[in-house]
Amino acid sequence: MRFSRPHVAVLLSIVLTTPVLSHQAVSSDQAVAARDAMALSILRSSFTAASGPNLLMLMDASFQMTVISGTDDHSGDGIVTLKTMGSKLWRTEADTPNGPSAFIVNGSQGLSQSGKDQQSFLTVSVAEAGNWFLPAFSIVGEYADQGLKISYVGLEGTAHHIQILRTSTDPIMQEILSPCDVYIDSLTLLPTKLVFSLHPPMDLKVRIPAEVDYSDYRLTSGVLLPFDVKFSIQGNLVSEYKLNSFATNVGLSASDFSVK
Repeated sequence: MRFSRPHVAVLLSIVLTTPVLSHQAVSSDQAVAARDAMALSILRSSFTAASGPNLLMLMDASFQMTVISGTDDHSGDGIVTLKTMGSKLWRTEADTPNGPSAFIVNGSQGLSQSGKDQQSFLTVSVAEAGNWFLPAFSIVGEYADQGLKISYVGLEGTAHHIQILRTSTDPIMQEILSPCDVYIDSLTLLPTKLVFSLHPPMDLKVRIPAEVDYSDYRLTSGVLLPFDVKFSIQGNLVSEYKLNSFATNVGLSASDFSVK
């Protein structure tokens, strides 16, 4: 298949063209979930298992990934570079026949660029879970944030199931926000799966299920990273990524994630 732009940029078009699903409100139990002590302990241990002290010294990072499979025309053999300064500042880049393309997340705002075309969006549309490429930089690594409601769902097979819900003082945004479900291996304490929602920009209350599966963890630059990441929408594999390289503290700044 032809690789024509960073796959993550395709997410916006997928969300824009996916048929509207019936909106399901967060259950009352989820809405009032407290910061469960057991869930917090597991998330903290998971962070430590992924070499937490080294992660704390990581100011920024640059990754290179290969898209090796997928069901859309934009996946296939292609190189994607991911630059990040955490879960709220990240971008992907790729060279395409139409020129450089990028997908940028900066807090609540995002920008998709493909050749000369660009489109702004609210990041809740496609990045509600943060930087889902890497669990340590996604909502998984934000357990200390007091704005998150965290609950322990239970042990499912060999994985701890934890549910995380962002909160907002804006009642409209609170209605849009949906839970993220994290599955953490009970033996290794490393995240194996992240389930969250995509929200079409024309109706942010609609929720389209997305899933990210992590495997093949390897110690790189003192940090355990998943070298295989699979991304699915509504149960269908969209793309699979293989991590090629990882460099830390490369001198990125906030200007690298400008969406203006």
